[in-house]
Amino acid sequence: MQQQQKKISRFVVQLFIGYPAVYLVYEYILLPYTPLDNLIVQSLLSISEFTLSTFGFDSFVDSANAIVGIKGSSGVNVGYACDGLSLFLLFAVFIVAFPGKLLMKVGYTVVGCLLIHLLNSIRITALAIIHVKQPELLHFHHTYTFTLFIYGCIFLLWVIRVNSYTKRQW
Repeated sequence: MQQQQKKISRFVVQLFIGYPAVYLVYEYILLPYTPLDNLIVQSLLSISEFTLSTFGFDSFVDSANAIVGIKGSSGVNVGYACDGLSLFLLFAVFIVAFPGKLLMKVGYTVVGCLLIHLLNSIRITALAIIHVKQPELLHFHHTYTFTLFIYGCIFLLWVIRVNSYTKRQW
């Protein structure tokens, strides 16, 4: 029992130290000195535009202003706050702090971040459609529906990771 408490304590300490540390690296190194946010935003714009086109919408991308939409509308802006990088970091810190084998942590973190990125592009695509079909609901869905959806999916990924560790100890 004492070994289990040590594992839990270590996990909690790593979370409380890890997330602020990663956030500071993001805020003071990645954001001002690397094009990482811009690369993620451009990827989201491309994926969302492709998805809109695939579903038969006459779509457009304004890369310079980070806007994707359906022609005839002003589109939706994908700002750095909505690119998902902070979600990748939140997800990764939990996975890295949780017990398990390093290879499993790395693999699960990469797959999880790619899935979060894909879900975020689906969110942006849906917001572009909502902007055309029911613009009065755009703010509500952006603020509540998709926030709950994305965080719910991240929580589900954490649950899957905890359950796989509990069953297999990886």
